[in-house]
Amino acid sequence: PLAVSARVRHNVFLAVKEVLTNIARHAEAGEVRLRTTVDNQTVVMTIEDNGHGFTQSPDRPFADGLRNLRQRMAEIGGECDVTSAPGVGTKVQLIFPAGQNEQ
Repeated sequence: PLAVSARVRHNVFLAVKEVLTNIARHAEAGEVRLRTTVDNQTVVMTIEDNGHGFTQSPDRPFADGLRNLRQRMAEIGGECDVTSAPGVGTKVQLIFPAGQNEQ
């Protein structure tokens, strides 16, 4: 069992929801994979799609969404890594400490 605080659950839930919503709205993906790995110190949630991908440019309209994902993860001591390229799809990794106590 992994104890996860309400604050961590809330931020992770909203981050995953944001990623899945963006895939549904923009990626035109035929497949989405969600994988979670846990070790003694870290949880890594990986969400990948086979959609059309994008270039990461700060002037793009969805740049705020990426910034928000990174901010949510930073709030819980984690990070968000996004890899994407046109025609390749997108991979988002939400990485955060395992077993955080209720705060």
